[in-house]
Amino acid sequence: MDKLTLEHISPYLAYGLRVLRPDGKTVLQVEGTANGLLILMEPNQSSNTYGDFLGNKPILRPLSDLTKEIEHNGEIKTKIEFLVLETDTYCDAYQEWLESFLDNPEQSRIVQAPYEVFNELVKEHFDVFGLIAAGLAVDMNTLEGGSSNG
Repeated sequence: MDKLTLEHISPYLAYGLRVLRPDGKTVLQVEGTANGLLILMEPNQSSNTYGDFLGNKPILRPLSDLTKEIEHNGEIKTKIEFLVLETDTYCDAYQEWLESFLDNPEQSRIVQAPYEVFNELVKEHFDVFGLIAAGLAVDMNTLEGGSSNG
């Protein structure tokens, strides 16, 4: 994978995807795409700007954040456990996939996740396509004020 494409970012568009501009400082919200360009909105502005896919890097969470323990409603579990166990259609197959993921997250194939889990990962801006490792996206933890606690 050598360049960012619409296929990489389209799943995130409905969930407030932000990009880091080529200057390495400006963060913009992606409002959509048109004619092969990103439609970008500056914070507190009412007008759009356009940019191509080159240099605009999506801001995503690394998959390693899924294995960090968090507290939610008095329970301490990993983020992935909360995501899997709280899906509406949880079943034994989800548990098998979860155990496989927790045993070896680096070897796990995230695309084999059940659809509902995959969708939750996208909704929370987890890097399900390996864009950070390919240099095509930015790890939100590396940005000033970046956090993966949500």
